[in-house]
Amino acid sequence: MLDSQSIQTISAIVRLLLKEQNISYRVPPFDDKLFQESIDEAVRRGYPMSDDHSLRRYLQDGVNYVATTARHYTHRPTQVWMVLYTAAAFYVDDVPFRFPSEIPKLYLFNDRFVKRQEQENVVLDSLADIICGAPDFFRPILSNLITTSTLDFVTSTLVDLETASMQISSAARQYPTYQRSLSGGAEAFVFMAFPPEVPLTMYIQALPEALQFINELNDVLSFYKEELAGENRNQISIMAARNKESKLEILRRVVDSILDLYKTIMEVLEGSPEASDAFRQFTVGFYHFHFAVQRYKLEDLDL
Repeated sequence: MLDSQSIQTISAIVRLLLKEQNISYRVPPFDDKLFQESIDEAVRRGYPMSDDHSLRRYLQDGVNYVATTARHYTHRPTQVWMVLYTAAAFYVDDVPFRFPSEIPKLYLFNDRFVKRQEQENVVLDSLADIICGAPDFFRPILSNLITTSTLDFVTSTLVDLETASMQISSAARQYPTYQRSLSGGAEAFVFMAFPPEVPLTMYIQALPEALQFINELNDVLSFYKEELAGENRNQISIMAARNKESKLEILRRVVDSILDLYKTIMEVLEGSPEASDAFRQFTVGFYHFHFAVQRYKLEDLDL
């Protein structure tokens, strides 16, 4: 359980990050129109929308994500596809905690996807169908990367589950970074920071730093809610265990890394106004998404 001093320290660290990135704490209005369009598209595709094991309960988070991080997209059908994709990804992330009876089906997802077999779970069937539709909205290389990173994301969810009680060795210097790199879902969202019309050559050199930036930013913005829940498999907790340091000290260092990474990314992208503007808007939206979604509990921190 977090004490009041720890909460104040977390709040101060996050406020410093917002100040350095010129981000104001603001909860954006919910996009009801995009929400309804996404429901309509899910129904049109034949996705069940009525019970707990459906995309519907995750669509609100999907809409919040796309309405904030993909506002710069001009093609509405692509935004709707992204809502469905994001909603399905949130479901996968929730399976170990909210739907443990479905874990065996997660283990079979990649194999069944490759073999074009039914997943025996309506949301996983929906995810498989959504992934297969990626080439309709993104160029071949990007759609390939989105597909493979999604499969990696499913695998990383299972790795996190199997290593939940594993003791972290102080000699495993690269393990925290490796563990974070397995979370392939972040790659798909980084690729989608850039609209399809922006040439890959304009931003591909920034992708390594962009991926680390988004992973670390998510770690910081998720840290408070994960501490409240007693979760200890995030990178900050793993680094603290390996280095035998406090989590708050690691949190400060990760914030410094985020700021350095963002500077590097913008330097790499400076030759392309389209790419740099897209990533700038994506970054602002990424913050606003975390402000909008109640699961992160950032309203508690008086930002």
